[in-house]
Amino acid sequence: MVQVPPDCPICCEPLTADLVAPSKCGHIYHQKCGIPGRRCPMCRTSCRASEVVGLQFELTQPSANPDPDGTENESPSVLQTRLSMAKENLNALMRADAERTREFIELKDRVESLQREVGSHLLRASQAEARVSDFRSRLIRAHACRERLTTELQQMKKELVLQNTRRHYLAEAATMSEARALEFLQEKSGEDISSALRLQHSVICELQRGTLIIKPVKVSIGLLLLGGQETEARAWSDRQLCCGYKSGSDGERKGSPSYKTAETVCSRSNHFVPQTRCPASSPSHA
Repeated sequence: MVQVPPDCPICCEPLTADLVAPSKCGHIYHQKCGIPGRRCPMCRTSCRASEVVGLQFELTQPSANPDPDGTENESPSVLQTRLSMAKENLNALMRADAERTREFIELKDRVESLQREVGSHLLRASQAEARVSDFRSRLIRAHACRERLTTELQQMKKELVLQNTRRHYLAEAATMSEARALEFLQEKSGEDISSALRLQHSVICELQRGTLIIKPVKVSIGLLLLGGQETEARAWSDRQLCCGYKSGSDGERKGSPSYKTAETVCSRSNHFVPQTRCPASSPSHA
């Protein structure tokens, strides 16, 4: 190995001979360069001429054929042994390198497998998040539907209570006269009775009147059927119903569905009866 001497910090030439150094800092310079400004150019330490010390040393040149291991004087058998050991060491290193390469390949394959598993888990996680968001939206819709149905149920309960109250009032009013029933319903409602209550009350009154009419009609029809006059019994019952629904003062139920049905029945049987109550005493009117 060739030794290269350092350079002088003043002239930048190799420091080979005629060297001086300040005693305070110890930096080395050429004697011919001197110290400019009485300060060391390296560390700027002040020094006097009496403090500069001269240095004397020589650089030895290395030999042309160095022998760092000292193998020039060894025998061939020793060298052969050392060569065999070096080959064994080289083979061991090669085997270790092959083992490390195999382990590296296995680890690389393992890393790739783990990366694929991670990708699969991420995909399933994204799918699970999508399902969770779908279930969350369904749950929100279910809550909204539940609230809506709860509101409708409460409204239906209120309507049912109102209908039961109306039915109770109408049942009580059905046993009274029409004028007294209207007064009773008006008192119960606390205000003008609604059109729905009026309509229900009028229908109940019509049904009650129809019941009173149907009772003697059933008796007359039975007598006709006993006599074998089925066609005459059917025609006579139609006329009796027509007479019953068309009777009354000033045609008070002309706009009702029962009146229209009775008029249709009478028209089909070709027996139109005027606005007077037909007698239901004997079958001779058929």
